[in-house]
Amino acid sequence: MLSFIALEGQKVETFYNYKWEECEPKEARFYALSNKTDSGYVREVYFVNERQLYNRGLFSDPWFEFKKGYFATFYANGAFESFGKYRGNKKDGLWLSGHYNGMLSDSTVYSNGNPVGVSLSWYPNGFLRDSLVFEADGSGIHVSWFDNGSLSAVGRYSEDSKQHGRWKYYHRNGHLSSIELYNHSVLLEKQYYDENGMALNDTTSRDREAFYEGGPSAYNRKVSNYLVYPPGQYIENSEVASVVVTLTVDEEGHVVEPVIRVPFEDAFNKAVLRAVRNSPEWQPAIEHNRRVRSEYTHSFRFYNTKEALEEDNENDAE
Repeated sequence: MLSFIALEGQKVETFYNYKWEECEPKEARFYALSNKTDSGYVREVYFVNERQLYNRGLFSDPWFEFKKGYFATFYANGAFESFGKYRGNKKDGLWLSGHYNGMLSDSTVYSNGNPVGVSLSWYPNGFLRDSLVFEADGSGIHVSWFDNGSLSAVGRYSEDSKQHGRWKYYHRNGHLSSIELYNHSVLLEKQYYDENGMALNDTTSRDREAFYEGGPSAYNRKVSNYLVYPPGQYIENSEVASVVVTLTVDEEGHVVEPVIRVPFEDAFNKAVLRAVRNSPEWQPAIEHNRRVRSEYTHSFRFYNTKEALEEDNENDAE
């Protein structure tokens, strides 16, 4: 960061574009206001177009690297994303997280940056996702579920939260997908099972991230059939505008639960959400020999002119 606060009471403004790079005010998507106080350096970041708070926190230093006190982060629609306290730049006490739709996503207690006691997480539909119980040394038990309520995984951690002993993983239909034996997070042996619960001779890992056949450019071309420039709108101060969205690719490859991470004007945000809901299917992620849901961040672009589109395509090709 180029600027920092030198004197108590002095406020510093910083503007960021959709890539979180410092920029001129006319290009900004985020606006940060920083102020030195007796307690430290208070920093508030706002969504420019929505004119509402993105996050607020207290730092010990003018470079905003060492956090202390309470921090709060919000989605572009105003729903809270996370809230909790830092002590010595580490999470401390109860931390809560929420989904874009307002449902609670996580509840965890931390001590010196490490989770202790019972930690729970939920899917956006309210179904329980994970249940963890940690001891002070990091050892504990982990049970997870799919969003239909079926068991997903169960296992134990040794000290320092390392996988230990026998872990079982399941397909979404309830059948075993893998039994894996660990020694302090070192995999010793494994047995895979197909979706009918039959043991497989081949235990070669097929783990992968979710992907669209042909890559991001092919996905852009496909979604562009549904991405309509909002009528009566015009992008000011630039020929191009981007809306950044987090997509969830479920176990069947469907794109679900899009979340606007970097918004633009409301009409453009809604156009992106409509296009995403018509997304073609992806190849889902695979972990432990079963399909799992995963998240993917994607930027959707709008152009004032055909020339701007062609220039942007040329830059992407370089």
